[in-house]
Amino acid sequence: MKKTNSKRTWGWFGWTFFIVLFVSFIGSTVFFFALFDIDLKAVFQDEKS
Repeated sequence: MKKTNSKRTWGWFGWTFFIVLFVSFIGSTVFFFALFDIDLKAVFQDEKS
């Protein structure tokens, strides 16, 4: 196990794993808001009533 580079590279497995996690997180967030019928604009809007 020779270390040729001090900077560690991700490699194809690392990038694939990162993309899968990122897409899963976005998908689950969208699914959560759709499932409970939460208005996304109302969540981020300032409540001044």
